[in-house]
Amino acid sequence: MNCWTVLPRFMKDMETFWRECELKHPGNFALVKKLNLLAHKFRTWNHDVFGNQDNRLQELQDKIRKLE
Repeated sequence: MNCWTVLPRFMKDMETFWRECELKHPGNFALVKKLNLLAHKFRTWNHDVFGNQDNRLQELQDKIRKLE
């Protein structure tokens, strides 16, 4: 997602996640496991940083309607 890359902390967080996923498995299996762990970390990170954007948009639209 492009919105991730505009955050100043994205690259630092990505590097941290990559290092946290160190595994001692043979060959390509280690890469597959590491990528699965990394995907899980990014899903959690995305939820924590951005949250549910649809709900957030709806809440902002409701606030605007109340102000009008």
